[in-house]
Order: sequence, then structure tokens, then C-alpha cells
Amino acid sequence: MCTQIAEPVTRLACFDTVVRSPTIPQRGRVSAWLFDWQTIIAGILAVVAAGFSVAMVRRQIALAQGQENDRIRRRHDATRASLPHTLMAVLDFAQASIDLMRNAKLETNKSSGDDVESSQNSLPVPLKLISALERMIEAAPEGNIRDTLSDIIARIQVNSARLRTFMKPETTILPHFVENVIDAAELYSFAASLFPYARRESDKSNYPGKGVDICASLRRLGFSVDSPEHKEIYRAAEQRENSSALLDLKKRSGD
Repeated sequence: MCTQIAEPVTRLACFDTVVRSPTIPQRGRVSAWLFDWQTIIAGILAVVAAGFSVAMVRRQIALAQGQENDRIRRRHDATRASLPHTLMAVLDFAQASIDLMRNAKLETNKSSGDDVESSQNSLPVPLKLISALERMIEAAPEGNIRDTLSDIIARIQVNSARLRTFMKPETTILPHFVENVIDAAELYSFAASLFPYARRESDKSNYPGKGVDICASLRRLGFSVDSPEHKEIYRAAEQRENSSALLDLKKRSGD
């Protein structure tokens, strides 16, 4: 009786051993392997996650930079489109300065300075014009375009200051006439040099590199090269051109 009962129990135990013996050791090896390498596995997963995060951040930065570059390009195109109008305003300012000085000189010659004070009026500083040039400087690329625009602003300010001094009643007009005319003609030259860029004919200004053609500006401003009265002005213009060319040469040599 006992033998008959023990035999089925023994068979069940053997069956259970046969069924479970292949799986229990295998599951134990995986668990042990994970336990032994869990730190390295966690580190690898952290590196992968960090790399993914860096890639996403770089993508966002590149997208933002592209949008910013597009905004800068559109702003540059907009300001460049209005630049011819701004440059024409600079030329008009230079022409108005010349006309004002010519009239003052003419009145001085006629009246020996007695009636000059009543008819002379100085030109106001063109603040809107300077603001427009400043916006173009902000949008312009690095290089001679930005440098030329900065030079134009500086010369407008210098020209306005000298013109105010020139138009004061106590100022003797004739000794300062030539110098102030050259200042206005040089301002005219700087503005004229930017028209190829403003009209999209070139991406560079004609200055520096080709010098300042003050004599050509004087002819456009109504000073005849054949007039004996204007010989002194053209002589001073040539000296200013040579001086500017020398400064440009030194600047390029230094670069």
C-alpha cells in the first residue's frame, strides 16, 4: 500500500523537475546579468538620452538661427530698397549747403557784409536722414558698405557744425568758403559712391578702393572746371583727394 502511494508521488516530483529545470536556471542567469551590469546599462541609456536631447536642442537652435537670418535678410532688403531715396536726400543736403554758402558769399561781395545777417539761415541737422542711415548701418553687412555709411553720417554732422559756424555774422566768410565747399563735395562723393549698391548693381560701394572723386562732385554741384573763379576750389579738391587716397592706402596696408 505504501509502495503504491509513493510511486505516483515520485513520478510527479520527477515530472516537475523535468519541466522546471530548463527555465529556472535560465531566468536566474538573466537576472544575475542585469544585476551585475545594471550600472553600465543605466549609463548607456543616459548617454543615449543625452545625445538625443543635444540633437534636439541643436535642431531648435539651427531653426531659430535660420529664422533670425531670414529676418535680418528681409530687413536688409527692405532698407536697401529705400537706400536710393536716402542717398538722394544726402545729395540734396550737400547741394543745399553749397547753395547757402554761395548765396552768403554773393551777398558778402555785394554788401561787404552789412546785410548778410538778415538773409543768412543755417541748415538744420537732418535728423530723419541720420536715422535712416543708422537703420541701414544696422542692416548692412560688415565691410565697406557699413564703413561708408558711417563716414556719411560723420560728414553730415561735421558739415552741419561747420556750416553753423560759417553762417554766424561774426565769421569772415571768404577764408572758410573753399574748405566748406570741399566738405560738402566730399559728402556728395561718399553718397554717390553707394548708388551702385543701392540699385543692386554691386554688393560693394565704390569707396574705398577707387578714391574720393571730389572734382567730379564739384562739377555736378555747379562748379565749372574752366572757370578762373573756381581754380582755387579745384586745387583744394585735388589736395583733399590725394590726402584721402593716401589714408586709404595706409588703411589697406595696415589690414
